[in-house]
Amino acid sequence: MIKIFLSVFLSIHLLAFISDEEYFVFKKKDYSIIYTKEYQKEASFIKINIDNFLKKYQESYNVILDEPLDIVLIGDNLQIANAYSTQTPFNLITLYNNGSNSIDYFSATSRIAALFGHELAHSYQINAKGSKVSKKLHQYLGNNEFPLFFGLPFFTLPNESLPTFLIEGNAVYFESIISNGGRLHNGALNALKNALLFDNKIIANRLINNHLEFPYRGEKYIIGGFYMQYLAQEFGENK
Repeated sequence: MIKIFLSVFLSIHLLAFISDEEYFVFKKKDYSIIYTKEYQKEASFIKINIDNFLKKYQESYNVILDEPLDIVLIGDNLQIANAYSTQTPFNLITLYNNGSNSIDYFSATSRIAALFGHELAHSYQINAKGSKVSKKLHQYLGNNEFPLFFGLPFFTLPNESLPTFLIEGNAVYFESIISNGGRLHNGALNALKNALLFDNKIIANRLINNHLEFPYRGEKYIIGGFYMQYLAQEFGENK
């Protein structure tokens, strides 16, 4: 009861989806795929590939998700313009299927593959609990974003505090190795990375903080992605 109460009332991500569309549910022990009629093809892709995706991510992150995963392919009547992954109040990935111009941006023939690969990486990043403290907090409080203070803050989901360029960069890296494309295969974004490098714009202060210079927050994804690729090549992916 305490777990349910805290999940609902302490989560800033609690959203109510209201739609007059009919949704279908494909349910297994560890995950559910929820989709509308017009997205049966995309849902079928996820059904066919999700077990391979989960196996790959479990091996790479050395993490088994401690909550069932819900994957929602939202209908066109919902005004949500971006995909996202969250651990609170539920382990949830929400995907949308518009934005055909993103095929070029993601350098992929299957946008849903790159998008799902990206958001699934977030699920494993944020769900990870390396300490006994975080695991014990999850046992009694469930996944929530608010720390408990005993002189020092103790987090259930400590990785949520990581800089954006590490979180998003890691997800860009995985979208680029798990699918048939990804932003690390985009020549224009590679050129942008090189331009920032030659102009001495890749510095710690700029990467960690948001700013008002081009390419704005987008550089966190691109520079972070190439940085993760470098780390994987130097030290191995599972490190």
